[in-house]
Amino acid sequence: MSDDKHPKGLSVFKKDIAKQLVYGIVFEPDFVDAQDQFISKEDIEEAAHAYLANHRNVKLSHTVNITSEVDVVESYIAPVDFVMNDMEIKEGTWIVALKIHDKALWDETENSIIGLSAGGMATYL
Repeated sequence: MSDDKHPKGLSVFKKDIAKQLVYGIVFEPDFVDAQDQFISKEDIEEAAHAYLANHRNVKLSHTVNITSEVDVVESYIAPVDFVMNDMEIKEGTWIVALKIHDKALWDETENSIIGLSAGGMATYL
């Protein structure tokens, strides 16, 4: 399932049209991104917990705040390696499911959401 448009480390791997749900990877351990950066599974777990405890903002393309129209309804760290919809999910990967309540937003984004991102900032050590 990985290709240039759907890099494995950021992929949406399941959409439930009837329920208007999108499932995807936020971070995968040791996945090297376009900036040659990566994150450990320990840091992923810390980021996932901090997001749920402190932030919970949802934005479209990192700019348009759509928090009132979308909820994070599932968030978990993969406890083991597994395969879902032909995609290998690595232990330590942060996975979320987004419920898009607004029908117009779902119609607009159903085919254009290809990945998820924490959209965070980091300090290089």
